[in-house]
Amino acid sequence: MIGERLQILFDKLIETGVISSKKDFSDVLGIDYGSLSKYFNNKVNLSINNLNYSNYKKLGINIDWLLTGEGEMFKQGKEA
Repeated sequence: MIGERLQILFDKLIETGVISSKKDFSDVLGIDYGSLSKYFNNKVNLSINNLNYSNYKKLGINIDWLLTGEGEMFKQGKEA
């Protein structure tokens, strides 16, 4: 589910030093910090808008992986 993939992405971005907190994670991805735990727990569906789409793209995050689990976490040649 998307919440599990968001948690995996969060862990990877922490591990690689791209972010240092859940607040950073929400800011970098353009996700509402107040709703972050709801996203992690699949209580709210993740919506993609122009702002957060461009943020995912800058980081090389594969949107297909995030939404469906298909493919790799990062686009080929990119890793946070």
